[in-house]
Amino acid sequence: MATIIFGRSYGYKNDASLKGKVMNSFLHQTNKTISTGFPEPQGATLTEDGVNFAVYSRYADKVFLLLFDTPHSEPTDIIQIANKTGSVWHVFVHGVKAGQFYGYKFDGKYDPINGYRFNKFKCLIDPYSRALSGKFFDQEYLLYGFEMDAVEKDLIIDKRDNTTIVPKSIVIDQSYSITSQVFVFCAKVFYVLFHF
Repeated sequence: MATIIFGRSYGYKNDASLKGKVMNSFLHQTNKTISTGFPEPQGATLTEDGVNFAVYSRYADKVFLLLFDTPHSEPTDIIQIANKTGSVWHVFVHGVKAGQFYGYKFDGKYDPINGYRFNKFKCLIDPYSRALSGKFFDQEYLLYGFEMDAVEKDLIIDKRDNTTIVPKSIVIDQSYSITSQVFVFCAKVFYVLFHF
């Protein structure tokens, strides 16, 4: 089978390979320089030196930031976020630029009866994302954190990894204002139309 996203075909991996190297090991794997960062603002904030990543999770035991070269590849970097202020996990990654694809994985209790649904096998988008790499396309219920075919439904965790099929959040340069660019374009059109 293949996943079709925006007309491109991406190979679908079987269950055994989905539980491969990406997150079963939960190892911090990066060559990037990282520092503490700040809890505010939440989301991905671009600066001259890199990007501050901040995300809220009150009950997570561990939070991992995943960086990708392309939206449907394995992560190039897995960064364990060690800094937590209140309930906000944060890290600054030096050298990251606008256009960087990223996602998160959260590790914690899976105890749906008591309201805990952490699933380290599922890649999540940043709730503060300003852009995504594409639309959600579920295949064989990989977007769900529980086994859809199980008799107990959401009480049984789904251990298949969905990292390669989930759309990724994208770091955006907020200093570029599309509104101002549209205004400049409209002003030029107005000048051309009415000053001849």
